[in-house]
Amino acid sequence: MGCPRRRSNTGVVRELAAEFMSGILNVGGRTIVILAVSRLLSSAERVTLEDLMVGAGHE
Repeated sequence: MGCPRRRSNTGVVRELAAEFMSGILNVGGRTIVILAVSRLLSSAERVTLEDLMVGAGHE
């Protein structure tokens, strides 16, 4: 499969949506959107998400 190529989100989505994205990957014909979690969630929400991930074994 090789290394996925990361593309800039410029021109792919409108400016407002791009504010919340770090990039877009295409892996094996599938599109993966990388979100800027720091812009989407508050500090408290990020801590809660991290706690949930650790509790589920996704450290």
